[in-house]
Amino acid sequence: MGNFATATAASSAGGPVEVDENDFGPSSAAGTPTTTDAGSGGPATTTKEQRQMTAKLRQHSLSSVRKLQELLHECNVQLATFRNAIQSIGTAGDGPQLRKEVDNSARACVRCCEVTKNCVLPQLKHEGVEFTRHASQFIGCVSACVIEMKRCEALEETFPGDVNVAAPHIENMEHMLETLENLITVHYSTSEAAPADKVTPRRRRGTATCRPVCCSKLKTSYA
Repeated sequence: MGNFATATAASSAGGPVEVDENDFGPSSAAGTPTTTDAGSGGPATTTKEQRQMTAKLRQHSLSSVRKLQELLHECNVQLATFRNAIQSIGTAGDGPQLRKEVDNSARACVRCCEVTKNCVLPQLKHEGVEFTRHASQFIGCVSACVIEMKRCEALEETFPGDVNVAAPHIENMEHMLETLENLITVHYSTSEAAPADKVTPRRRRGTATCRPVCCSKLKTSYA
């Protein structure tokens, strides 16, 4: 009150008014309030860190999806090569060279599926819908590999060769397929919405709420 009275008296006398900066509370050297100093880790810094973390997670997710796409493409290529090779078993082109090609194709198919499985399993619970969709496509590819290997086994029994190519790989591929199917089933069952979040269908109106007017019109029409 003393400073305010002094300033009022000086202004009425026509002299310069001196203002004490302590009357307006503490402030920083730049003139901004010290409560939201940029160097104190305020909300702006937290938001920036959150955006950086979100960008890193998005980039990691895109990288995982891209890698899975490449591996899935390679699995399909190896499967097509194996399918094309076993079609010549029992034909005029059958021989030791063809059986060796079939063996190499089967090993490459199994090896590619193993690499893709090792990419899918650790990340399935942490990735989004796109990653899960490609993982489902990979399960279809593994299932097709099992079918083609059983077909190859049947051809090898019909047209025996020096070595059975498909028989050693069938059990391994069936175990891989079962593991992937169980994991996908658990993933979808745990990622479903809670029962409270699901839309409850409206109850249909029963026959007990029929209007008398409708019944009277119906009787009149029969009369």
